[in-house]
Order: sequence, then structure tokens, then C-alpha cells
Amino acid sequence: MNQRLLWTVVAVLSTVVGTPSISRAQTVNEPLITSQKAPEKNTLKLNINGFNTSVTKVHPHKLADRQAATLYVRNIPVFTFLSSESVTISDKKVTTVTKNQDSSTKVVAVKSNYSNPVEKANQVASKINDLIDNKADATKITVSWNGSSKSKSGVKTFTERYIIKLDGSEIVEINGNTHLPDTTKNLRNDALQATNRLRRLLGKASPVKTITGLPPELTAVKTKAKKSTTAKKIASRKRYKRVAARRRRRIFRGIASFYGYDGSGTRTASGERFNPEALTAAHRTLRFGTRVRVTNLRNGRSVVVRINDRGPFIRGRVIDLSHRAARIIGMIRRGIAPVKVEILGR
Repeated sequence: MNQRLLWTVVAVLSTVVGTPSISRAQTVNEPLITSQKAPEKNTLKLNINGFNTSVTKVHPHKLADRQAATLYVRNIPVFTFLSSESVTISDKKVTTVTKNQDSSTKVVAVKSNYSNPVEKANQVASKINDLIDNKADATKITVSWNGSSKSKSGVKTFTERYIIKLDGSEIVEINGNTHLPDTTKNLRNDALQATNRLRRLLGKASPVKTITGLPPELTAVKTKAKKSTTAKKIASRKRYKRVAARRRRRIFRGIASFYGYDGSGTRTASGERFNPEALTAAHRTLRFGTRVRVTNLRNGRSVVVRINDRGPFIRGRVIDLSHRAARIIGMIRRGIAPVKVEILGR
């Protein structure tokens, strides 16, 4: 009996002491993927009021057959890092022309050779995590020009790169291989937008509107472009006013008179011989060949005539009709009539 009890106790102790501990699974490095969903790896989680909140994520993918990595801060895409266009390129900096500002100024974008954009994204993510852990003042996040310039054959070339920093400490460089996921294709605009996103996401700071250290030549070019746009708007308004004024003058009113048969055969100011039975008229300023519609305001009858002469030169009268035109609108008996004249064109 005692022996059976002894073996029972031994079996129970063996079960309790011999139970293996459960170990955590190790993180496996995954290869680059093209899925647009941000993976759960490379994620820092903070416990805020008892809830786990994702702060930074790195999403590896491909962009135009190049390896890329997009850095998310609080699920907002902030930066996209691209690998070099060719794996054979050395680690030195390379430049490519982006656009010409004017005939004497050229801006080129500096491209940094990121052999592994995921690694670069993780480095920046680590800096941002440290800023969050240390409760950094987001109002001190600024962006500055970090390019250079040189002159050759009368053309000044600027290498374009920008540094986003906090209290003089670099967070990230915006260059030809680092830009916004929704890039504006203008590094200056990308740098400002990325800076303001970080300011908002790290501390709800108000946006900045300027880049410190920007060369005066580039600022002048931008101002010049604005002035040019303003000049175009002013010219457009002037054209609109001229057109509107012309349209207002397309209809006018006054007193009409007419030619008699006594002028038949004489030459008009246009060189034509006057024909009282033709639908023609005389006006002081309208171009020869202009067609107008003349409406008798007493009876509403109208006729279309062609201007081929100058006149009338009696004060208060606006048009002189041929005998036939006057007969059509019923003004022969009185000799004159109040009319509305509409310019139809040539």
C-alpha cells in the first residue's frame, strides 16, 4: 500500500516539474513584397490609456520596378524611400535634371543611393520613435535648404536637397530618392508638406510656410513666376472688359433716315455706286461690309442691311437706310423713325 502511494507521488511530481515552458516565436525577416497593406513587423506599439496604438510602420513594396519602402506615422504615409535605379551604381551621390527655372538658372535633384530602402526607412522610424518617447516639441521641427550651387557657361546650377530637423538634429533628407508617397513632383513642395505632416502627427503643431536658407535666386524665380501669372490675369481681365464693352456696343438705338432716288448712281464712301433698291445703309464708324439688323420701334418691323457708306451727319441720327430698306420697315411716309440697330458681323 505504501509502495503504491509512493509511486503515485513520484508520478505527480514528474508531471509538474517536467512540463516544458512555452517560448515566444522569433520574428522572421520577410522578403520585400508588393502588397499595399502595411505589414505588422517593423512596428512600435505604445500603451496609451490601456490601448495599443501603432506609431510607425514600414511598408516595403516596389515602385516602377524599383525597391521602395514607405514609412507610416500613426497610419499616415509620410515618406517613401527608393533604391537606386541600378544596383551597379556606386555609393557616391548622383544628380539628375528636374526642370529649368529660367534661361540662366537650372535646378537638379540629388539622388542618394539607398541599396536597402527598408533599412533607411527603419532608421528614420527609429528617430521618430525616439522623438515620440521623449515627447519632443513638434513646433521646433523645421525644414531647410541643404543643396549647393555652381556656375558654368553663364548658367547657375543648383543641386536640390532639403533637411527636416528638430533643434538642429536631422530627422530625414528630402532628395531625388526620398519624397512623399503622394509626391507633387516638386521637391520644395514635398519638403514643406512632409515637414508639416510631422509637426501635426507628433504634436499637432501649426504648419510652416517657408524653407530656411533657400537661395535668393530660387526665391526670385518663384516671385518672378508669380508676377508673370499676375500679369496674365490682369491682361485677361482687360481683354474681358474690352470684349464686354464691344458686346455692349453691339446694340444701339437712335433715329434712322433714308436715301432718296435723287442719289441713285452716285458713288458711296466705299467706292460702290448707290443703288436705292439694294439693302444697304450708311453709318459714321462701322466697317464697310458690316451687316446690321434695323428694327423700327414704332411697328416692330426689321430689315438686315449692309454698311457701304458714311453718314448720316445730322445730329441725333444713327443710320441712313436705302429707299428699299426704309420701305420694308415702314418709314417712308414720315421720313425718319426711332430704331434699334443690332450688329450681326460681316
